[in-house]
Amino acid sequence: KELFILEKYRLSIVDIIDESPNTKTYILEKPETLTWDEGSHIHLALEDYDKDEVPNKALVRHMSIMSNWDENKIAFTTRFVEPHSPFKEGLAHLTKGDHLKVFKVNSRMTLRREDRPLVLISMGIGLATMRPLIHRFHKDSTSIPMLVNMNVDAHEKALYQDEIEGLRNDRLQLHWCKSRLELFNELDMLNIESPIYYVVGSDLFLRTILKRLKAKGVSKDAIVIDKKSHMLDLYYEF
Repeated sequence: KELFILEKYRLSIVDIIDESPNTKTYILEKPETLTWDEGSHIHLALEDYDKDEVPNKALVRHMSIMSNWDENKIAFTTRFVEPHSPFKEGLAHLTKGDHLKVFKVNSRMTLRREDRPLVLISMGIGLATMRPLIHRFHKDSTSIPMLVNMNVDAHEKALYQDEIEGLRNDRLQLHWCKSRLELFNELDMLNIESPIYYVVGSDLFLRTILKRLKAKGVSKDAIVIDKKSHMLDLYYEF
C-alpha cells in the first residue's frame, strides 16, 4: 500500500549524530499528531526552498525515515560525498536549532504479516530504510515467523550495526557482508520457505539482486522495493 500525508511541517533539528567521518544522522522534533508506518520516506527541504514563487527543487531531497513514530522523533541518515549537491551543501551548514521542512510522508515498505519469513537486503546506507522494519519486528512479530537482515558495507562496521546486533535472537538473523560476492553467497545459501524479499540500494544493486531472485524462481509479488509500483515491473523484467 501507499499512504501519503501531505501536510507540510517546519521542524527543528534537535541533534546531529556523527555516524562516521562522512555520515550523519539528523534528529528532528516530531509533531505530536504525526504518525507513519515503518519504512516510510519523506520529502525534506531546506527552509527557504519555497521563498520564491516557484519552489527550488534542488533544495529538496527524498529521504528514508530511519526512526519509527513511537521513538518520538523523525530521524534520517545521510552521507556527504564531494561534490555536494545544493541540498547537501545547505544541509552540511545546519546546526541544532535550525529548521528543515518535511512533507509528503509516504509508506511503501511496511511489514507484510502473511505468516511468511521476511528477508531484508540492502547496501550501505540503505540500512536506514531497514532499521525501522527491524525494530518494528522486534517489538511486534505477529504473523512474521522470521526476519533475516542482509546488508553489504565495506566499512569496518555497518551503519547501526551495534544497535541492531543488540536485537538479535533466534527469529532475527543478521548477515553483515563486506562485499557483494559475500552477499550473493549468503543469499544463495539461504534456505527458508516462501520468503518475501525487501530490497533497497542503488539502481544497479536493485537490478542485480532482482535478477538473482528471479533466477531462483522468486515471483514478483514476493518482492518489495522502495519505489513506485510500476518500477518493480521494470526492474524485474530487466
